[in-house]
Amino acid sequence: DSYLGYWKRGGGASGEHSHAIHLWQFFAHAAGAGRVVEVQATLDYVNDGKVDYDQICLIQLRTENGLIGRVVQDVVTQPPRKWARIQGDLGFAEWQCGNPTGADVVRVGLADVLEEQVFKKNRPDDFIQELQHLEQILNAESSAVSPLSLERGLEAMEVIAAAHESQASGLRVRVGESRG
Repeated sequence: DSYLGYWKRGGGASGEHSHAIHLWQFFAHAAGAGRVVEVQATLDYVNDGKVDYDQICLIQLRTENGLIGRVVQDVVTQPPRKWARIQGDLGFAEWQCGNPTGADVVRVGLADVLEEQVFKKNRPDDFIQELQHLEQILNAESSAVSPLSLERGLEAMEVIAAAHESQASGLRVRVGESRG
């Protein structure tokens, strides 16, 4: 009776694990690269008559200003792995969530210099900043565009819809264009 086992209800790797899509879009906006306008995706579906979900979702993205990247989301990797990496001409920045257990690690590499910082945390720490941000928005203490806005959520849902369409057609798909 849950949405979790049904991709058409928002479950599966693309929906319930859409955090990576949201994070990638946040970085793209922060870098001035604009919205995601094109995706090409490969999804692996499980449909056994009881559930119908995508267990693996691989998406290649392109923004309106030409930034390209990829997002991998799945419900099969054990133990779960959550990380993000931004690669540029001069170096990289990487974030590893919960590895080692009880900490996040941020690495920045420029030329031959690697810096690493460990942030100790527990599971509730993953959400407290988000809840404090929502409280500020609700109390009108912040006028900044929120990465949790309905507009940003809709952008992510459009990417997910385009990913499923790309898998079905085998083609690269423009995001947000209605195809009857």
